Amino acid sequence: MALRRDGDEDRDFTAMSHRGVRTPSHDLSRILHASSVPQRPGGFLMRGGIGVVTGGFDGGITWANDSFLKLSGYSAAEIAARGLDWHALTPPEWQGEDRARFAAARISGFATVYEKQLWRADGSRWPVIVAFTLGDSGAATVFVIDLTGSKLSDAARGDAETKYARFFENADVAFWTADAAGRVLFTSRYLVERLGDPTLLNASTRLSLIHPVDRSIAVKARRRARAHHEPYDIEIRVCMADTKVYRWVRLQAYPDFDAQGRIAGWYGTAEDIDDRRRATIALAESESRFRQLSDDMPVMVWLTDVDNQTTYLSRRWCEFTGQTEADGLARGWLEAVVEADRPRFDAINHLFATRKFFKLDFRLGRADGEQRWMMSSGQPRHAPDGTYLGYVGIVTDIHARKLAERDIGAMQMRLSRALDGTGVRVWEWDGLTDTVMISGGAGTSGASNVDVAYRTVDYRATIHTDDHARLDAAMDAYIAGHSPKFEVEVRVRTYDQRWIWMLDRGMASARDKDGRATHVVGTLTNIDDRKRAEARLLWTINHDALTSLASRTLIQACLDTALASGSRCALVLLDIDDFKAVNDIHGHGAGDALLRVLADRLRAFAEPHETPGRLGGDEFTLMIADCGDPAAIMTRIDGLRAVLDAPFDHDGYQLTCRSSIGVAIGPDHGGETSALLKSADIAMYSAKHSGRGGIALFTPALGASVGRDVSRVAALREALDAGRIVACYEPIVRLSDDSVQGFEASARIIDSDGDVIDAHDSFIRVNPELAIRLGDMLMDRVLSDFAGWRDAGLVCRFIALKVAQPELQRCDYAERLLARLAAHAVPPDCLRIAVLELGSTSCRGNDRSEATLDRLCRGGIGIALDRFGAAATSLSQLTRLTWSAIKIDPQFIGGVAEPDRDQTIVRAMIGLATSFGLRSVALGVETAEQAARLLELGCTYGQGSYFGRPRDAATTLATFGR
Repeated sequence: MALRRDGDEDRDFTAMSHRGVRTPSHDLSRILHASSVPQRPGGFLMRGGIGVVTGGFDGGITWANDSFLKLSGYSAAEIAARGLDWHALTPPEWQGEDRARFAAARISGFATVYEKQLWRADGSRWPVIVAFTLGDSGAATVFVIDLTGSKLSDAARGDAETKYARFFENADVAFWTADAAGRVLFTSRYLVERLGDPTLLNASTRLSLIHPVDRSIAVKARRRARAHHEPYDIEIRVCMADTKVYRWVRLQAYPDFDAQGRIAGWYGTAEDIDDRRRATIALAESESRFRQLSDDMPVMVWLTDVDNQTTYLSRRWCEFTGQTEADGLARGWLEAVVEADRPRFDAINHLFATRKFFKLDFRLGRADGEQRWMMSSGQPRHAPDGTYLGYVGIVTDIHARKLAERDIGAMQMRLSRALDGTGVRVWEWDGLTDTVMISGGAGTSGASNVDVAYRTVDYRATIHTDDHARLDAAMDAYIAGHSPKFEVEVRVRTYDQRWIWMLDRGMASARDKDGRATHVVGTLTNIDDRKRAEARLLWTINHDALTSLASRTLIQACLDTALASGSRCALVLLDIDDFKAVNDIHGHGAGDALLRVLADRLRAFAEPHETPGRLGGDEFTLMIADCGDPAAIMTRIDGLRAVLDAPFDHDGYQLTCRSSIGVAIGPDHGGETSALLKSADIAMYSAKHSGRGGIALFTPALGASVGRDVSRVAALREALDAGRIVACYEPIVRLSDDSVQGFEASARIIDSDGDVIDAHDSFIRVNPELAIRLGDMLMDRVLSDFAGWRDAGLVCRFIALKVAQPELQRCDYAERLLARLAAHAVPPDCLRIAVLELGSTSCRGNDRSEATLDRLCRGGIGIALDRFGAAATSLSQLTRLTWSAIKIDPQFIGGVAEPDRDQTIVRAMIGLATSFGLRSVALGVETAEQAARLLELGCTYGQGSYFGRPRDAATTLATFGR
């Protein structure tokens, strides 16, 4: 009923068929009128720069749009009058191409697109691309695209032909044209394939393809368009011929008008929008669910657009603030924020520009007037293709948390004040962000816990660079679970750029499943005073307090390091000669000054890789790392001796730092520190034994020799302690008559086997302590024995006693000796003192020794120079002191009996004694020939094995008492 009543609708849908045939009632000249002007937009085919032509292959052109007429230069009347067809419009060389293309299109039924040329009305050639389709009746619809001025290459043109062909055949939008009565002139294959062939259906059937609900929409739209000469655009559901399923289709139709404003035809599109329409419905449903979900959430939800204008506020916002959603959109929501907090939102504007996540705390006014703390957080949202859509965020009520934070802050304030009194700072490390938060700046700002909030700091930047490796190693080991605790001492920079020591300790408050710490809380404690005290203590341990040189401990540590590295090192050991005499004569102040001067000279002499030190007392060292050839070392040490020998003034006295020096090379002379020290000590001992101020390099033979001397010193000390010292007496004979004039006393040790060992050899001179102890013991023993002999009737003019220089340097020695003589009732002229080596000492002029000898001479005691020629006695002392005799060293006596051997030296010594009015005593006389020759040379006395070996007091009395 409705279709019969609205009979025009049949024509409406007949227009969708590509088989429609134009009726003769349509006059071509009227349809193709050149002045036709489109009255509606959207005529992209009719008047969009693409020429559209119907017919022209099997007859004349039946219709052309304005674009074709304009581009070709022909008028509609001229085409109709001349009966122009494609053959007439095509140059001869293209006519064969047209026939071939037309035949192929007729057979295949596909659209044909190719490039060719046409004649313009002015006779010029016109480059174009043509595309045409053929209906079942053979009628052609041709689309013409102007290529004038185009620079397309042949390949590009070929691509263009293919593209346009595929465009019309495969586009998702179906194109169609119809005449004014609704008969289709052209339709693309897409429409036929999806909807079927409309010409095979009657009008009612065609209308039935439309969903029943949408049919009235289609009919009304078509009727209104025809009545009002306007286009229409509708969305309806149409049953697809291939699937028998309704799909949403968008139908667009545009009328084309002639010069009189009448509808001359229709053109339009049919587009499948089912996916889009369903997506729109789904989106609407999604938005509805989103609104319902956000409204039911306990937080407030908001959305913005790409311009950061608020486009949505959930119901919770409206209920809380009292605003309507419309009031809060755009920037209206800001009115609900407490005015004092509104500037906070200025800080997030740049975040919107950079599209980063943000969080912001602020106060929001509630509808009842209460102000509550809120936190707004937002993050950018994007479409599936990555297009930025705006921000989405929530607003959460954090009022209770803020109150709790305030209470915690107050608690922290009290804790901070307590910590300030202890110098402790609290820190925590977050493993997720690798940041450190610390109270009070950890001493880096100089502020207290109260002054500085708990804040994030670049903690590592405040640590001394030398401590970075130790800090990192300790922290990494603890985080990984390899260390049971984190504790390390580091130097931290203060606000005034000082470095203070802090003890950094921490404990993990959280670990992950692998046992790695993810959160650590710890403290920093000021231990600067303790560390400085430790440093001072360590310096004291490693340095000598008097001289500031390296101590024995540090020297040993340096030697340990050098020997462990396998490199060669030299240890130089120095012992000041006659240092005890300096203390005894000039006092300990002079001794300390001497030690400091030597230390300064040694420090100035040392190179950067050399370590000067003091082992203790008057012993100093110079440790030379990476030393070279021993000969070069000895040359260098010889230079040191010259530096030390230079005198210096102290309280009017000239003192010198002359020392005996021993050198040992490691690891050659000892692979361990103790062994190398022992080797250097042996070398130094040998240097001192061979003469003051000497230098000796350790050798294995030297070690054995000194070892024997050391054993003898140890034996002497043990014998003194045990009282096993025996005084023995060697006769002194007058050579002119072989009469015994006196005896020289010496000490002997009786060992465990009963053997007697000489204890008064020259080696005791290097040990002042033993020399003094032995001298004191012999003094009483010899005087007692001499007095006993005299009482027993032994005729003896004098007794000689060997005295070491350390004894003479004792300030009370002369008085003590004279007192002992008086105590034993022995006249002073019965005692002769044999001075063992009176040479230059650390006291220029040997003042103390000479003063002692002078006092003894004035007391009536005779003084003899012992072993003259072997010791370092200065000849000038013969003129300054009163001597009684010169005792010639045995080394010159051995060859005196042989012609031209040693006689010149002995004769000179005897002559020297005679010239000074002194008696001469030859030591070590072993044969009668030696005795006779000495007498001939003028020697006064002889002493040696030829006259008798040393005997104890009783044997001496028994032998010589008769």
